[in-house]
Amino acid sequence: METDIRSEIELKYKKGRQLLFSRESESLQDLIRLIEKQKHRTLVMWAYDCAKVPLALFEAKYPDELRPRKAMELSEAWARGTIKMPEARRAILDAHKAAKEIENKEYIALVHAIGHACATVHTETHALGLVFYELTSIVIRVGLEKCDSAVKEKISYYYKRLLYWQENIDALNVTWAKFLLDDTRPNKEKLLNEKRGSNEKGDIKEELIAPCGMNCGICVSYLAKKNDLKKKGFQKSYCEGCLPRGKNCTFLKKQCDLLGKGLVRFCYECKEFPCARLKALDKRYRTKYHMSMIENLEFIKEHGMEKFLEKEEKKWRCPGCGEMICCHNGLCLNCEIGKLQKNKKYRWGEK
Repeated sequence: METDIRSEIELKYKKGRQLLFSRESESLQDLIRLIEKQKHRTLVMWAYDCAKVPLALFEAKYPDELRPRKAMELSEAWARGTIKMPEARRAILDAHKAAKEIENKEYIALVHAIGHACATVHTETHALGLVFYELTSIVIRVGLEKCDSAVKEKISYYYKRLLYWQENIDALNVTWAKFLLDDTRPNKEKLLNEKRGSNEKGDIKEELIAPCGMNCGICVSYLAKKNDLKKKGFQKSYCEGCLPRGKNCTFLKKQCDLLGKGLVRFCYECKEFPCARLKALDKRYRTKYHMSMIENLEFIKEHGMEKFLEKEEKKWRCPGCGEMICCHNGLCLNCEIGKLQKNKKYRWGEK
């Protein structure tokens, strides 16, 4: 059955999400399967090729902003082996910074699309970043009502161009950096999806959902342990999760006899739900950390744990590398660790 693009993205669109597409998007599954089959340099050429369109659109609007073009030029030089990664990486990061200096959401998405296309030289998983952001820009431009045909046309374009480069990459008469000529290296996008599919419940498991509704799998202390941030110079406390370390609920166990003694699995089993203590905690997390314990508990009660885990996986999965995003700062502590190294008190949305 053909995917209805509007139904697929409507909720994200109405919530004003920065990205409307992800690896879970039904409309992208055929393209993702094709990406998984490609050599690294095939995806590099495909990403450059496809990025020409968003670059042209961006420069027509902002002709004096040259950072996205410079990022493409230097990342291509990196792919050819004429410069090293640090120089290209700085240019790519500078391109992403350009997005923070404009207000038009369509063009913000276009800049990020270009940046991810350039970063495909680093790893194959960035190729889909181009797709997620450019498709998002299309929806912003044409609107939700008219997006279906425009998005499907672009996805078809991506697919056809990738088939072209799959067929013609070895006939291309260019010099490649040594690492891009090593066809024995596994496709990172394929590895990522195999990792994601190896466990039906993914990284977020039932044992990580605390009685108060906190998802410990997105807590900074849990992710600090998972990514071993102490070895990277951070003084972060480590935690395995409230239930795995036998604490029932770190937040409320001392204030609630039922939780302290483990007499209930979730707070909604209590006749006082939601109590004043939980409401205060929930307000803090809704205000500062973009999540609600009470909403989590109500969803689990109505739809069950399996549906909740699926929802959390989609909401908190990093589009860049596939790891979990931290609710306490909005960062992926795997691929965005650089931001935290520059500002160890980084919080959601800071520049």
